[in-house]
Amino acid sequence: MEEFLNLIANELNADLNSISLDMEIINDIGLDSLSLLNLLSVLESHYEVEFDSRAIQRFVTLKDVYDYILDKG
Repeated sequence: MEEFLNLIANELNADLNSISLDMEIINDIGLDSLSLLNLLSVLESHYEVEFDSRAIQRFVTLKDVYDYILDKG
């Protein structure tokens, strides 16, 4: 989990202490759809998983993304 949060913080140029799994991708972090796709692309490369469009539509929090990676990875 720490590695995941570090990746997120690095990609968002944010302080690691300001990032948590319960943060909402749109409301708390403020990512638009293009920014989310860019972030997911980085995560796909790092974790060697592929996010399908149905899953992406269901992502609300960072935990949703993290759980998907754990399930598929």
